[in-house]
Amino acid sequence: MDKKSSIVFTPDNEPYLGRETVLAFDNAIIACLKANVHIASHTHKIEKSDLQWTACQIIPQGISIALSIRELVRQGYLFGAFVLMRSLIERATIILYLHHYPEKVEIWKRGWKYDERPKLAEMLSSIGKDKFPDIGRTITPVFNSRTHGDHESAI
Repeated sequence: MDKKSSIVFTPDNEPYLGRETVLAFDNAIIACLKANVHIASHTHKIEKSDLQWTACQIIPQGISIALSIRELVRQGYLFGAFVLMRSLIERATIILYLHHYPEKVEIWKRGWKYDERPKLAEMLSSIGKDKFPDIGRTITPVFNSRTHGDHESAI
């Protein structure tokens, strides 16, 4: 069976195989998996700070989401992969935000409640404030649209 007639794609016949961006994503996932194996074994042996505990919760979620996105791309389900990008971006942003603002880990420990936690756009803008002012309001509408299924997501 060729690429056009396959029902399920494998790593050797997937429709986006060979794309530079897909290869870059594959390499990033592999690097994250390798780093996670190394770091996870270390974190099991140490007394962890609140930020380290938070990272132990968030980072594996992000890796799992990245692997899910990659499988969706492999099968040609690009819309579903795009929807999950919002979740991946949020995990990466949360851990980076908490790294920059460790006093905010208390919000995470209290459950990261919707009415208490910063919004994704706020976190992105506060992290990138010097080089990318207001980046949060530039990036998040596109991802929010895909996630919430408004008219923009149909385009």
